[in-house]
Amino acid sequence: GVTLVHTMLSDRSGVTNAQFISEGGTSRVEATAVGAQGSTVYQTLDDIVRQHPDFASVNLLKSDVDGYDSRVLVGAQGTIASACPVIFFEHHPHLLALAKDDDTYIFSRLKTWGYSKLIFYDIKGFLLGVVDSDNETLIKDLIFYAKSKEVLCYDVCGFHDRDAEARDRFVVSEKAFYAGLIASRFVKA
Repeated sequence: GVTLVHTMLSDRSGVTNAQFISEGGTSRVEATAVGAQGSTVYQTLDDIVRQHPDFASVNLLKSDVDGYDSRVLVGAQGTIASACPVIFFEHHPHLLALAKDDDTYIFSRLKTWGYSKLIFYDIKGFLLGVVDSDNETLIKDLIFYAKSKEVLCYDVCGFHDRDAEARDRFVVSEKAFYAGLIASRFVKA
């Protein structure tokens, strides 16, 4: 039941000059000068869904592509609009900067797509809390903090507003889970 699609995803389809940079246990794509290393072909996730219609009813969209997550999500806006999946993505300000991408842009897009509340996790997977996607001040503060740590990133989870009840139940269960973890650290044997 697995379909493998070998492609590079971005916010628009086409060919661009790029190279892969591998360092620190991860890889990223970096634009190069024309003719520097050849070309890379990109597709949008919406293109892939058109080629594989069975993907159209997706209920979870997860992205962790080191600085290209915003572009992948923008390239999936048709799929997001029609399927309204739970979206889970990495937000890594340092890698976004290296990809020459705006580190706040995706949050305003999520708001317009119907994702008004976002669940933030730290780099270790610990629940930080729920942030309104239009709370620019708090989002900029979180990004500033991440940049001050240079390697810090967040995982962000968004439920579409039509699934607000499911989102709220999920947040309650997450808080209970993490409260249990915290409490277990203070229990004496």
